[in-house]
Amino acid sequence: MRNKRKSYFPVYCLMSLLCAFTAGCAMQQGASSAERFFVLDVDRPGQAMSGLKPHVLKVRRFRVSETFSGNQFVYRTGEMTYDPDFYNKFLASPGSMVTDQTIEWFSASGIFAHVADTGSDTEAELLLEGNVLAIYGDYSDPDHALAVMEIRIDVMDTTGVENTVVFHKNYKAEATIESGTTAQINGAAELVKGFNLCLENILTELEGDLRRAVK
Repeated sequence: MRNKRKSYFPVYCLMSLLCAFTAGCAMQQGASSAERFFVLDVDRPGQAMSGLKPHVLKVRRFRVSETFSGNQFVYRTGEMTYDPDFYNKFLASPGSMVTDQTIEWFSASGIFAHVADTGSDTEAELLLEGNVLAIYGDYSDPDHALAVMEIRIDVMDTTGVENTVVFHKNYKAEATIESGTTAQINGAAELVKGFNLCLENILTELEGDLRRAVK
């Protein structure tokens, strides 16, 4: 009888290992499936406006403040507290997406003869640099959740011996989020809609400013 019990011991061990392995795989799959990825996407409304300026504009890849440079969403939860969300994320870095949307926006605006990124070999008279200072969901007031975006813009004339700043401005936009719940639960899509509205408002204001500032 004792020998029979001993013969079952390796089987018990094997079954235990298989159960642990299966549980571990299930946990990994659950964590992976919980991640959701989003992109920034805005469309310039209306047709290209008249008043084409004979300049080529290059847009340098936007920098992002270190606080918000990761792909994960960031939430302001109190006056001095911010929390990262490791499940709801941007598909690419915020700086890259804002850069791409800015190039597409000004390509459709009709202001410049051509718009390109700095990887292009095209010679350009103007260089636009941007810094995303802030991009987060503000849930510090549970009854008034906001998407917040702040961007600093510099435009330089590159035709001289040294680049000369011809335009500089900080832009900040806020958009009310329809879902008042925390984004960790079910508000991530609403937060991204808010980010897109913020970026649309900033680019609309920037377009008007550059029409007046660039000769």
